[in-house]
Parts: sequence; structure tokens; C-alpha cells
Amino acid sequence: MEADPDELLAWLKGDGSSERDLQMIALEQLCMLVLMSDNIDRCFEQYVFIKRYLFICLYFDFVLALCDIFNDPLVPTHILEVTARALTYFLDVSVDCAKKITSHSTVIRSMCNCLQVVDIEDRTNKDLAEQIIKVFERLCLREASSIYEHDGLRYVIEFINNCYSVIHKDSLQSALNVVVKLIGKIDPQNSSTLDQTIESLSNLLLHDDPFVADNALRCFATLADRFSRKNVDPEPLMRYCLKDVLLRSLHHVSKTSTDATGTHSVSNVRGIITNLSVVTGLLSTLCRGSAKVTYDLLRSDLPDALESALCNGDERCVLDIMRFLDLLIGLLFEGRQTLVRSGNISRTTNPSIPTNESLQSSSSTSTTNTTPSDRSQQQIIEYIRSRDVQAFINYIEENNIDINYTDHVGQTMLNWVSAFGTREMVEYLCRHGADVNRGQRSSSLHYAACFGRPPIVRILLKYGANIDLRDEDGRTALDKARERQDDSHQEVIDILQSSHEWNDTKQSSINNSITEQTKDNIEIQLIYLERLLVIFCQLYQNTMILTIKRCTLRLISKLLQYSTIEQIQKLNILTNVFELLSTIINTNE
Repeated sequence: MEADPDELLAWLKGDGSSERDLQMIALEQLCMLVLMSDNIDRCFEQYVFIKRYLFICLYFDFVLALCDIFNDPLVPTHILEVTARALTYFLDVSVDCAKKITSHSTVIRSMCNCLQVVDIEDRTNKDLAEQIIKVFERLCLREASSIYEHDGLRYVIEFINNCYSVIHKDSLQSALNVVVKLIGKIDPQNSSTLDQTIESLSNLLLHDDPFVADNALRCFATLADRFSRKNVDPEPLMRYCLKDVLLRSLHHVSKTSTDATGTHSVSNVRGIITNLSVVTGLLSTLCRGSAKVTYDLLRSDLPDALESALCNGDERCVLDIMRFLDLLIGLLFEGRQTLVRSGNISRTTNPSIPTNESLQSSSSTSTTNTTPSDRSQQQIIEYIRSRDVQAFINYIEENNIDINYTDHVGQTMLNWVSAFGTREMVEYLCRHGADVNRGQRSSSLHYAACFGRPPIVRILLKYGANIDLRDEDGRTALDKARERQDDSHQEVIDILQSSHEWNDTKQSSINNSITEQTKDNIEIQLIYLERLLVIFCQLYQNTMILTIKRCTLRLISKLLQYSTIEQIQKLNILTNVFELLSTIINTNE
């Protein structure tokens, strides 16, 4: 860059037609300068200009000048495209730029308008739209709320629907990443565009491109998690085609299509989701949160879909489905009370209306506990990192620290301890009322799984951690554990896949009589009892995988405990069970 920064800024701010060439030159020089630097401050060290201004003020002046270009109604499209590219480069080398861009009064709105009116047939227009998507993707890493508040979610979804066939694959991925991030900002209780968003995502589920459909399901999983965290019934998510897509995906599982990453896949058919882990996780979240969804699913062709997936799926797929079946069997035979015992029920009442219990709890908390100052938070984190258990406990008790406070980065004390602390710290917090499922970015179970900490995972599950919660990127704790290949992470995977074994609230005895809550389920219970026992017996004898055999036997035992003598006699299923027992005895298993 040969021009003085003062002159370069003047060229960028030029708005006359005669100055467009200078504006373009300034943009190209600025792009090259930032692109070739890995430190934004060093970009301008060679200029005398820097002596008069702080580094940060200098490049912020350029960022604001770039934002102002989007406010010019007469600016040519090719200049807007280079401007968006320059903003992308700034965002790549400076985390502070995101805040500065989103604080600009109109730039986000102007970019959204560009997406809305883009002429995708024109090459320059297409390049501009794709570059705006790149800007949004980087902004979403730190300032997603600003884009969401400007209705950016709607514009990006419309852009995907209208232009997916002509934009580059990486731009499509960026657009889908933006949608996933923005979905996480939706408040199910206060969103005027919720139904429109669900309808748009449903259209993406039926997309010809399975890549788009898979990401749309990720969005549904994130949205379902938002409903769960807000204690709202997720039934609205099923208004369109979600149920059909989920069941169809289970129907079309094929052993022969497992990709290099280990993600179980299905055939390339419209409305078929290739990531079965997301399918089963979403089914679990929906059933936990909604009695209506559970009722409808039980009366659909779910048994056929489950049989197809269990018979044709690989180990990971089968184990994921068995986790879902463990939940479904409890809901079928016990009703919603099975969720109360596990500590993972989602209330469908209005959480804004306090109950006597919540009032007493909040009153007690407010009188005895305090939110720590920044300095106190730093001291607590220091005790956690040094693993000084006694000092950690003493500091909390002496200063009456609120166990469930959330710090400035959205982390709870239990989040920090799950990542860096000791088992004793986790036990202490859980015994004193720490919410194991709290955390703005991720739950404590996510952190324990990410860092490969099996003992911590066991304790969190013991105190009711929800294995189906998703982090801000739409991933479960099991997904996080699967990102690593070492022994500790494999142990975490094994624990999460058999999470029932670590739950401290297991049922000591099962009442074989049908409760009032499930009287209307008698016929459906008989159907599932017969189908599942037959499927499990066949699966046990057809598989050589020990983990599947173990899970199969546990679910068979659970079904037999729930069933009555009359049901067993009526269904004539003892033959299958005796054949299974004979196989186990003969093979010394």
C-alpha cells in the first residue's frame, strides 16, 4: 500500500461517481494489506499516521468506513462485493472487529437487503451475496444476536432456498452454519416468526441435496434443545414434515453406507437424513419434552422403522436407537413419571408463573447466597485449576457464593469444575444444589465429555444430567466425546451409551399393574411388547458385538419386568425368550 492512510480513508469515503475508481483502488489495497498480515496492528506500523492515533482507533476507522459504503444507495455491486470481502479479512485477523461492525447502525440491515434482492443470475451479484454470507458466518462466532435481531435468519434461509443450486459448496456450508447459529437465539416463548421458521426449515428437510437436509435437521435439533431449556412443549416442531422425515430416515438405514468419519448414512433419497445420531437424539428430546409427540409417535409406523434400523444399522446406529428405546419403553409403560425420576423432565407449564416451591427456593437463595464479583470469580477458578478442594469449599461457604451463578462468559461453577476440577468438587456442588444441565454455551456434561473425564461424567449422570442436551453448535455430549480417539474419551462414550447404569434414581421395583396414566395405552403396550421382544431376541442371536448383546439383554429384561402374566400368555412370546436363554446357556455367554 503506497498511499498514506489518511488518503486511503478519504478514497474509501468517496461517494461521487468520479471517485469510484479511487474507492475501488483503496479497497483492493486494503484487502491485500490485511490479507497478507496475521496481526492487524502491524498492518499500519510503517506509517507516520500511527504516531497520532492508537492502533485500534486506526483500523476501526477503516472498518467503519467499510460499513458506511453499504449505506450508499448508488454504490455499484462490484464495489459492495470487494467491501464485503475486506470486512471478511478484517474479521479473520481481529476479534474486536465483530463488535464494531454490529454496533454500526445500518450495515447488518443493508446486507440483509442485499441478500433479499440479489440477482443470482448475475455473476457479480452472486459473488456479493456469497461474500455477505461469509461475513455473517464470522460475525455469528461472536455477535450472532445482532444478526438475529435484524431478522437475518429469515433472509439467510430464503437465500438457501432460492440459490442453493448456483452458489459454491463452501458458501452453502457457510450459510447453513449461520442458520444453525441463529437458530440457537430463538426464544420459543417470544418469537413472532417461530412458525415461519419451522416451515422454512421443514422445506429444507425435503431438499434434494442431502447435505442441506442434514443441516436442516441439525437446526431442528438445536431448536428442540431451545424448547427443552426453556421448559416449553416442542410439539410445534412437528407441524409440518419432521415426523415423516425422521421415520423415513430410520426405514432407509443401510449398512453399506458408512462414511469415513463414522457417521452412519442412508441412501440418497429425498427427505432422508444421513446422520442417524441426530435423528435418534432429536426423537429423544421431542419425547422428553412433549406428551403429544410421544403419543403420536407410538401410534405411527415407528415399530417398523425401528426394526429396519436395528436390523440394518451398524454398531453406533444400533446403540443410539437402543438409548432412544430405553426412554420410549419407560414412557410407554410408566408415563411421564419416568422422566421425573431421571431428573430430565421438561415442564410444559408457563415457567414465568412462579410456584410455591420456586418462590421458597428463590427466597432462600436470595437471603443466603451472593453472586461473586469478578475478582471472586477469578479466585474460584484459580482454586479449580489448582485442584485445591478444601480451599475451594471454604471460599464458597465463607463468602456465601451462589452455587448456580453464571459468569460473564456464560459458564457456571459446575461447568468450570467439570472441565478442570476434581471429583470431590463436582460431588460437593451437586450435593448443594448445582444445576447439572445449566450453561449458556454447553452443559457440564459437554465439558466432561470434551475433556475425556469418565469419573466426572458418571457423577453428573448420577445427579440427573441430560445426555440429549446440545451445545451452541448443536452437538450432544456423546458427539463431543466421539471427536477424540484416546482411551479416556472411549470410556466416556461407553458410559454415555449406557447412561442408565449411572443414574442414582433407578427404579428399585416395578409395579406390574397398569397405572391410571397409561390405561389408554394397553393396546399399544401389547403391540410394542410383542414387536420389541421378537426384534431383540433376533438381534441378540444375529450379532457378534458384545455391547449390542449386553444392551439387548437389558432391554429384554426391562420389557419382561413391565409386562404382566396375562400379557405374556396372550402374546405367546415365551418361545422366543426360551430360545434366547438356550442360546446364551449353550454359548456360555
